Amino acid sequence: TRLGALIGAPVVAFVDESIKALRVMRTPAFSGTAISVASHDAAFKADKLDASESFKPRGKIAGPMKAPKVPRPPNAFILYRQHHHPKIKEAYPDFSNNDISIMLGKQWKDEAEEVKSQFRNLAEE
Repeated sequence: TRLGALIGAPVVAFVDESIKALRVMRTPAFSGTAISVASHDAAFKADKLDASESFKPRGKIAGPMKAPKVPRPPNAFILYRQHHHPKIKEAYPDFSNNDISIMLGKQWKDEAEEVKSQFRNLAEE
């Protein structure tokens, strides 16, 4: 087989009914006992399986469902930034979002406590 040639060792294929899959593995070393006809027949049938039937994609493995991530409520600065961002973008159309954030961060730092408290109240709502 191509796999055997690739790994440089003989391989055997068989159907694993417990997981409904075709298993391909390196042929185990001879232990001195005869191979049963049943195992030989299963390996022969596995060779004859159509690859398109054997390897149909399965859906995602069902596991414990994670709760959907609930976004954090915006803080006072985020609300301030959302409020002022369009004005800055209009005045400086070439500024990137990062540049606008830096500018608004400095502006927020120098903002009057009265204005900051308005946005803090909005954030608490």
